[in-house]
Amino acid sequence: MRFPNAYKGVKKLFTAELINIAALVLYLVASVFAVLAVQTDPPRESFAALTGTLVLIAAIALIVAFIIQIVGLVQGSRDEAKIHHALICVVISIIVTVLVMFLSFIPDPTVRSGISLASEALTKALTIASLQFILRGIADLSSKLGDEKMEKSGKRLALVILILIVVSIVLNLIPTFIQNPSVELKNVLSILGIVARVADLVTSILVIVYYGKATKMLAK
Repeated sequence: MRFPNAYKGVKKLFTAELINIAALVLYLVASVFAVLAVQTDPPRESFAALTGTLVLIAAIALIVAFIIQIVGLVQGSRDEAKIHHALICVVISIIVTVLVMFLSFIPDPTVRSGISLASEALTKALTIASLQFILRGIADLSSKLGDEKMEKSGKRLALVILILIVVSIVLNLIPTFIQNPSVELKNVLSILGIVARVADLVTSILVIVYYGKATKMLAK
């Protein structure tokens, strides 16, 4: 085994992504129940309560996945520079999030809103960059191990993932530009939200499949 640290790190990234998929499925189911709750007349309180429970469980799962991901990046960064770059992106994202928490006490709502939007855009950009570094880092490891197929697959996947993430971001941004939507429009926005979740789920599935193949490759 030429890259033991990368093997351990990618294996943990695989586990983290598996938990992410479970969380995304929960979010997707919660979104469906949210739509059903709105469409029933009167609104079904049981659907609303179930939606809240599923969202809470999914949020906890995402926190656990994030911690495992950090550990995986720390380990993988010892063998691959691009994975180290991914770790830096995640650390910066954490710092930005903490700073925004402190700045949320600023009394001016306009300033708070501006800071929130800027930080959200920055953290999303850092998330995209982090994943791109991971995928391209694994592709570089594949090249060093002489696995040309995995190398090319990783570079193609990085591009596909970038497109899927951008689609998800755009779909999630649409509701922010619509003020006081009608009931029918709310249903449409909810459906767009579901589509965004599906795009996220497809992204995670593609990533975890590649992580799985990378783990087997690095174990040799």
